[in-house]
Amino acid sequence: MSDRITVQINDHAHFVTFKLRGIVYGSDLLKTTEVVYKGLNEPWRYNRLFDIRAFINVLQFEDFRATAEQWPALAGGAYPTRFAVVTDDPVRAARIEAFGPLFPDITTRVFSRTRDAIGWLNEGVAVQSLLLARRAV
Repeated sequence: MSDRITVQINDHAHFVTFKLRGIVYGSDLLKTTEVVYKGLNEPWRYNRLFDIRAFINVLQFEDFRATAEQWPALAGGAYPTRFAVVTDDPVRAARIEAFGPLFPDITTRVFSRTRDAIGWLNEGVAVQSLLLARRAV
C-alpha cells in the first residue's frame, strides 16, 4: 500500500477512512482500496470516507471509472453504499459531484469537515441518491 494513503477501519460504524496526502495516483488508490476491502469480512457493509484536503494532484476520468467498476467486484455485487469526501476546495467538490452518474449504487456527498462526513455515514437512514434528488429540485 502507498505510504501517502492512511487507512482507518471503523468496524463499529462500518466505514473505512482513506486520507490522501501529497501525490497519489489512481492506480495506487485502487490497489489500496482493493487490499483493504478484500480484508473485510462483509465488504458491502462498509461505507467510505475520503479525506483529500492534503491531496495534491487530480484524479482523472479513467480513475473514477475504474473506481466505479471496482466496487461491485469488491462487494460481490451492486450493493448500495455511501461515499463521503472531505475537501475544502470547491473545484474538487464540484468535480466529484459531476462524476456521480458513474456510481449509480453509491450515494456521494462532499463535506468540508470530517465530523460532518462521519455524522452522515453514521445516520441510520436508507441509502438514496442525494445527488439526483438535489439536481431535480
